[in-house]
Amino acid sequence: MSPSRLPQLGSVVWVELADANGFRKVRPAVVVSATADIAAGQLVRVVAITTRLPTPLPDDHVLLPWDRQGRARSGLRRKCAAVATWLVEIPVSDVQQIVGVLPPAVIAEVLAKVLDHIA
Repeated sequence: MSPSRLPQLGSVVWVELADANGFRKVRPAVVVSATADIAAGQLVRVVAITTRLPTPLPDDHVLLPWDRQGRARSGLRRKCAAVATWLVEIPVSDVQQIVGVLPPAVIAEVLAKVLDHIA
């Protein structure tokens, strides 16, 4: 079921994505497409969010704000990170739910790391 509104840059969404081994599951992701480029029936770029956090944290990971009781604007309830190298283009209709939005400084950090890894 798709949300009634379109996601925007920095939205935290739930979407079915495949991992590096091809295993598909519903997981959170961050929208990295510019809001102006997001339209119904079109593709949107997202980076996957993981709760598997190695120590030290790899360069392509960005820690995200979270709160166990769901009080963070991100809507995330576990310690997690966006993985800038896990970039996927999906139909916007595949977005199952929009749960929150990241603060501008965190979005900027995610976008910078995505650019670092695609350049």
